[in-house]
Amino acid sequence: MRPETWGEDPPGATIMLNRAALILRYKQPFVDWINAADPSPASHVLTLAEVNQEHTVYLVESKAKRSWPDGWPVITRSSSKRS
Repeated sequence: MRPETWGEDPPGATIMLNRAALILRYKQPFVDWINAADPSPASHVLTLAEVNQEHTVYLVESKAKRSWPDGWPVITRSSSKRS
């Protein structure tokens, strides 16, 4: 795989990254764990809606999705099922 060399592109050029987007959508066991792990009893108790309000998108090599462990949900553009 050839490393990206940004210096070769002309200024203002469109750069294409061949990556897949990984978005974490939390479920209730995560919310329970994060609330139980918080050391401050005065802290606000998080809800499932709050933790899923904003998402961080991770860019990963598109080939990486083929090596995810069994049981991990892999959602592609053509999938309509959400987990």
